[in-house]
Amino acid sequence: MKLLIFVYTCTKYEKSRALLQQQSWANREDIIFITDNPKSELKNSMYLGNYGNVYFKEQHVIKKILELCLTKEYDWYMIIDDDAYLYIDKLKEFLSFFNEKKSYLIGDFAWKLTNTKFYNYDWFGGGPGYVMSKSTIEKILKVINTVKLGMANEDVWLNNACKHDITIERIQCPGFYQYPPKEQYDKDDKRLISIHLNHDMTLIERYH
Repeated sequence: MKLLIFVYTCTKYEKSRALLQQQSWANREDIIFITDNPKSELKNSMYLGNYGNVYFKEQHVIKKILELCLTKEYDWYMIIDDDAYLYIDKLKEFLSFFNEKKSYLIGDFAWKLTNTKFYNYDWFGGGPGYVMSKSTIEKILKVINTVKLGMANEDVWLNNACKHDITIERIQCPGFYQYPPKEQYDKDDKRLISIHLNHDMTLIERYH
């Protein structure tokens, strides 16, 4: 199984986040760091231009990454934040249950817990990443190029694009965590696949 991973970073967080990933789980040839730094010292980094304002940045760069995916020959493609920890072999084992020829968007549905309410949003959180088949990417790009989706962060924007094509099946991965799990799972536990560290990079020591 061939999996290509894009880590979404920027000049501000290259040293404090992305470099720590590169020194732990992300030191592999099939991982590309997407950045707005043309002089990046990260291994396998790719400069996709200035990001601009926040929503334009997210939509513009995500679209470029999706277009780049179509030039590569892999079974699965992933976009993940620069403050996440990923167990690649466990992800591949999970993906082995799916047919890469079909249209899947795989991730973790975002949620928010307050003192009085629990919110379950109908979109995937981008922290632990999204996994897509090439068929999914082709369909998302078709929607993006034909439908006015409006301005939103990339999580909502990408999921809104998928909702315009009912043939894209969105799959909740139980091993993905938009927020670090409260349970003290061992790093070898199969219930841990991808964890958004929510800006706390000291947690890398816990999971590595």
